[in-house]
Amino acid sequence: TPFVRVALGLALGGAMLGAGEWTERHPLGDGRTRDVIPPALSGAGIFAIFVSLYAAHGMFGLLGPALAFTGLGLTAYAALVLALRQGAFVAVVGLAGGYLVPELVTAPDPAILPVFLYLFVLGAGCLVLMMYRAWWWFAALTLIGALGWPYLYLTGAFRPGDEGVLGAYIVGIAGAFALFSTRLPVKTPRMPVLRW
Repeated sequence: TPFVRVALGLALGGAMLGAGEWTERHPLGDGRTRDVIPPALSGAGIFAIFVSLYAAHGMFGLLGPALAFTGLGLTAYAALVLALRQGAFVAVVGLAGGYLVPELVTAPDPAILPVFLYLFVLGAGCLVLMMYRAWWWFAALTLIGALGWPYLYLTGAFRPGDEGVLGAYIVGIAGAFALFSTRLPVKTPRMPVLRW
C-alpha cells in the first residue's frame, strides 16, 4: 500500500542518517584522511526522506500541502544543521532540496507569505552555515537559489498585491547577505584565485 511504501522510505532514510552519524563517530579509516562514508550515508538518508515525503504528497495524496511543505522544509533545515558536522556534501543536498520545496508542493491557492518566509529562513540558514564553515562557494549557491525564486515568481505566478512580500523578501535577503558575508575572506591582488 502507499502508506507502507512511504513509511519504509522514511525508515530507510532514518536508518541511513543513523548509519552516517555512527560512522562519523567511529571512523573506518586511520584518521589521517577525511572519511567520505558518513556524509555519503547522511546525504542519501536526507534524499530518501525528501523523496518519501514528496511521494506521500505528490504521488499518493497522503499529505496535504501544508503538512508536506512543513515536512520537506524541516528536512532541508535539518540537513543544513547536520552539515555543520558532516560537511559540504550534506550541505549541498540540503540546499538543493530546500530550494526545490516550493516547486514540489502543489496547493490549489498558494499563499506567497509562507513561501517567501520559508525561503528567507532557508537563505539565512545557508549563510550562517557558510559563515561558520567559511565556504565562500556556498554563498554563491545560496545567492542563485535566493534570487532565482523571485525571478521565477515574477515571470510566473505574480499577482497584484504581492509586491510588499516580494520587496520585503529581497530587502531581507540582501541584508542577510550583507550581514553574514562580512566574515568571508577578501581577495587581495596577490592572492591566487584558487586559494581565495
